[in-house]
Amino acid sequence: MYFCSLLSSGKDSNYALLWAATHGFKPRCIVTFNSSRTDSYMLQTINTELSELQAEAMGLKYYSFQVSGIKEKEVSEIKDYLRYVLEEEGFSYITTGALKSDYQRIRFYNIFNELGVKPISPLWWCDQEKYLWDLVRVNIEFIITRTAAYGFPINIIGKIVDEALIDVIIAKSKKYGFNPAFEGGEAETLVVYSPLYRKRICIDGEIELKGVNAELVIQKAWLDDTGVKECIKIHSS
Repeated sequence: MYFCSLLSSGKDSNYALLWAATHGFKPRCIVTFNSSRTDSYMLQTINTELSELQAEAMGLKYYSFQVSGIKEKEVSEIKDYLRYVLEEEGFSYITTGALKSDYQRIRFYNIFNELGVKPISPLWWCDQEKYLWDLVRVNIEFIITRTAAYGFPINIIGKIVDEALIDVIIAKSKKYGFNPAFEGGEAETLVVYSPLYRKRICIDGEIELKGVNAELVIQKAWLDDTGVKECIKIHSS
């Protein structure tokens, strides 16, 4: 049962990939779509290029495609590119990190149906708070790279999210009303280590404040031995 993983570099798509790989499915390849627009309805648009390092860390074949990011047009582009990968690799399943967006789910599932492959979406309508704890439980390490919600604690940006930070995120989400798993774009994430990785992703970046929000601008990223944990260097602008 071979599958292809749609990987954005964030926590959701990495979790779906790990879930499939540990539930009897065999990974065939990684596919990443990079949007030419920051307001894509279908795709994560920040740090998607770093999924190439994640694919390398897992030793998986990697495909990367640029799409317009224009509403609906990008759906057709995604379908055409996935058809090409399917012809090249041959797989029966595709993983997605879909959480709650019906817009994305319906369009991706229509694409998969037309291509004759089946979706694997283990996070669909999951308990959002429990999911955060599951990320720590399965040893996926991720950092916040952008905040976009009032009340989101920007002081945790660039830090590996652990149990203590999850407590903070959940408490703030209840106080200010944002989704704790960031389904509404309240924050963006980058996975720096997963049990499937043979190497760890290291980064050097700078935090840029944007009003009440912030973004980690990654200036350099590389792979290092999995035992090296102190390899995230963050500077303030």
